[in-house]
Amino acid sequence: MIDSVINLLANKRDERGLGITFVSPGDIEGEFYPYSALRRDAIRYRQILQGQGFQAGDHVLLQLVDNKALVQAFWACLWGGFVPVPMSAAGDQRALGRVARVQEILPRSHVLFQRADHPDVPAAGGLPGAIDFDSLDPDAAPGPAEPDPEPVLASTVRLVQFSSGSTGDPKGVIITEGGLLAGLRACVPRRTPRLVNSLLSWLPLTHNLSLVGVHLYSICQNYGQVLMPPSQFAMDPLSWLRAIGVHRPTVTFCPNFACKHVLKALARLGPEAIAGCDLSSVHKIVNGAEPIDQATVQAFESQLEPFGLMRNVMVPGYGLTEASLGVTIAEIYQPLHTLTLDRDRIAVGQSVADIQDDGGATFTGLGAPTPGMSLSIRDAAGNILDNGVIGEIWIRGDSLSSGYIDAKGVHRHRLSPDGYLDTGDLGAVFGADLYVLGRKKDIIFVNGKNVYSHDLERVLEEALGFDCAVLGRTDDSGAEAVFVFLADADTADRADREEAAGRAVATLMREFGVPTTQVVWVGEIPRTQTGKKERFALQSLIPATV
Repeated sequence: MIDSVINLLANKRDERGLGITFVSPGDIEGEFYPYSALRRDAIRYRQILQGQGFQAGDHVLLQLVDNKALVQAFWACLWGGFVPVPMSAAGDQRALGRVARVQEILPRSHVLFQRADHPDVPAAGGLPGAIDFDSLDPDAAPGPAEPDPEPVLASTVRLVQFSSGSTGDPKGVIITEGGLLAGLRACVPRRTPRLVNSLLSWLPLTHNLSLVGVHLYSICQNYGQVLMPPSQFAMDPLSWLRAIGVHRPTVTFCPNFACKHVLKALARLGPEAIAGCDLSSVHKIVNGAEPIDQATVQAFESQLEPFGLMRNVMVPGYGLTEASLGVTIAEIYQPLHTLTLDRDRIAVGQSVADIQDDGGATFTGLGAPTPGMSLSIRDAAGNILDNGVIGEIWIRGDSLSSGYIDAKGVHRHRLSPDGYLDTGDLGAVFGADLYVLGRKKDIIFVNGKNVYSHDLERVLEEALGFDCAVLGRTDDSGAEAVFVFLADADTADRADREEAAGRAVATLMREFGVPTTQVVWVGEIPRTQTGKKERFALQSLIPATV
């Protein structure tokens, strides 16, 4: 029974056989850190931070590169009643500006950063109240050795998560004690495990899938866990496979872009680069966070089968930060379920059965709702649609976050009268699976990161002087295609189209690392009566040959 988040670790006082193994590029065997040691150090860091003036309810921006430092600081916050705000460490001025804006948004905020051994990311040290975490000595902690954790209620805020992509107007999702507990309960497998599980992940701990779905869940279930730096996977994706061979996890994680990254590395280096690597311990690879391409998954499993990887090991899922992680998950040991549809006929109210097309785009089923979560497919007026009909995806469950915080303050989520939250995605329930077919929300997936259309548009409009819209669409190969729509304002001093298009492409690559598939010129950007851009309406203007 999961009764409180802090007790997940508090109950590990004597646990020395299970813990976290921190892998690094130069040490694939890694450093073992038992849960009892994490508990001890979390208490000590809590005391040190209290001595620095931290109080229950304060927000703590975690600008930490090292996985071990991040989990130590995270649990110190929970033990002291501080609210951890994990964010990717700022490595340039644009990212630093975003962290500074988040700090301005959050009342009573502090910053923990790392300077030692991380000369490339010291930027956060210039923020008000910033403390170098590496300068803190847990052995110098004052006070009693076993202070009780701060008391919390189900409504107590335990975590604030800002999406990695928002730069212009950051919005942090507020996750409470009750929501986090419900999210963890929803992760518990539907069937009794047939083996002793352990988890391995290279995903950043600033992401909900890694923080909740790997780190917290492993402690909750009394599993061991292996954590790798995300940068290690980015530089050498095959090191993840070697780590699997060494540490023998039963569960690991690989979004669609990461499957492609592994396949490219194998094509470049050849299978001899992982000679002797045994992947047979893996029973489940969770694949989520972005659209899943069936052909990529099949190629991934086929190329790694000679190294012991089981067939049908990939388990698709769908989650949201607002849901404290999982919304749906597919069954283990099953082949992918897919639908092939005429993409141009995907629209709210359309029957999936009527637009199936063998030559169309293939979509992967993302499973059924997790325990405690409900799905509802609705039209624009909020009317509930039948199974097999395309509509807006709404969710309800005990793990839903309480709301969000931005520059204007704290806001509760706008829910339907029956308690459902609009996810911003379009989809349908067909058979037992949810299929996500498009998105109203303006998020573009690029190499495992989320960027927001409005952020890209703001920079483009400043650079070009054109009204514009940026739209992401997953193409038939599973890659993210990015389209820039420029409004052709009929003015005498209008810039040459070709030159303006080139500047648009260069600007997005330079400022965000986002490659542009095509620049499309339109008469005007469609907007609602309130002036909001209707980006989804622009899909029909994308050339069919793209």
